[in-house]
Amino acid sequence: MASLESEKLRLTNATVSLRSERAKLTRELAASRDEATATAAELEQMRTQLTDALEQAQQAAEAAAIAHAQTELSLRTSLQDAERSVSEQRQLIGALVGRAEGEEGAEAAGSHDTAGEGAEMDGAAERAAEGGSEYGKEDESASEGRRDDCSEGDDDTRTKVLEDLMETVRAMRAQQADMVEREETLIAERDQATEREAAVRQSLRASQSTSKQLKGQIAELKRQLHAASTPSSPSAPRSFGASLENNDRDPHRTAPEGRAHSPEHELDMTKRLLEAVRLQLRTQQTERLRCERELRAVRSRVDGLKASVESAEAGALEAEEQLDVQRIGAHAALIKLQTRTGE
Repeated sequence: MASLESEKLRLTNATVSLRSERAKLTRELAASRDEATATAAELEQMRTQLTDALEQAQQAAEAAAIAHAQTELSLRTSLQDAERSVSEQRQLIGALVGRAEGEEGAEAAGSHDTAGEGAEMDGAAERAAEGGSEYGKEDESASEGRRDDCSEGDDDTRTKVLEDLMETVRAMRAQQADMVEREETLIAERDQATEREAAVRQSLRASQSTSKQLKGQIAELKRQLHAASTPSSPSAPRSFGASLENNDRDPHRTAPEGRAHSPEHELDMTKRLLEAVRLQLRTQQTERLRCERELRAVRSRVDGLKASVESAEAGALEAEEQLDVQRIGAHAALIKLQTRTGE
């Protein structure tokens, strides 16, 4: 009887300790379940944010490609217009120079005929003609000097206009090369963003699978705890009753080893499951932090693409303004050259 009472007391103490441990594990399980739910919600929110950021990155890359194509088209059109304007101005300048040379040749031939007729006059008429011819020669020399000055000024103006136009063409070609280089840079950045998007999506799929596994393990752990706490299950109370019944039948017989330690085995299994859940929660937290870093990197990449688009648009606008200024200057110089040639 003394051994039976001591065994009964030991089993009662074990039952109390197991119940307290079960209650503690139940609380820890509830906390772990809440933490897993919160982590799953955070992962879902992060997945939504990453999806939005990736869509923004794609839109920014498409906008950059469209802006670059429009800028390149406008630069090519401007370059063709500048080359066409240069060729037209060269033709016009050549025509003006040819006309000026023809007028100079006609004036020189007329002055030569007038001088031959004056040489056939008599003495008094010769003196008068000589005086008049000297006066005419002075006028002719003065007009030739003015024409020489005008032609020199026209040559200088023409050279300056051509230099300005060639400088404009060179600047436009340099801007076109710069835009091509920017296009290559934007294409490389778009490829990198696409690769990063694929990596982030793969990590999100891995996080979702991990979350599903964690939820399944939590459900299994909850089921095991519920089964352990149910009176109909083959847990501690039934084994305790069986042990007491066997001891009543045979006082010198002890309880079987497997049944006596089955609650402790259940407790050990529960602890192991909780440790596995905690480990997976830490892994999921690490994955969440990594996803946050990836999200920040994608956002910074989107900001960089937006800045590149804005700089490309600003460069195109500045190039158009410079081209307009060069066109106005060339047109003014051409008008000035035509005016001097007409005079």
